[in-house]
Amino acid sequence: MKVTHLIVDAVCFTERIADKKSIRKIIEAIPKIIQMKTLIKPVVISGKTLPGISGIVIIETSHIAIHTFTAKDYVNIDVFSCKPFNPDKVVNYLKKELNFKKYWVQTVAREL
Repeated sequence: MKVTHLIVDAVCFTERIADKKSIRKIIEAIPKIIQMKTLIKPVVISGKTLPGISGIVIIETSHIAIHTFTAKDYVNIDVFSCKPFNPDKVVNYLKKELNFKKYWVQTVAREL
């Protein structure tokens, strides 16, 4: 199935969600997995109000964002593109990298 918007919410018991290098690695890998061109280097920052990491990368067709909430072992991932892509490839990669214990996936196919 080809979609243009993938939303993943997950509970994951891994120290990777608190590690900026791990989040950067993930956010750099996803454009390659979905065969999209990165336009700017990813921005990855630590949260000020809530403990966690936020990362975003602009791709030629939109963006990819990750927000982690370390106090709750929770992560939100948003992959949005005007060009359709295969969400299963992204979800399988994320499950492996973040050791999902429980996860929810939503996909949206948008018409242009």
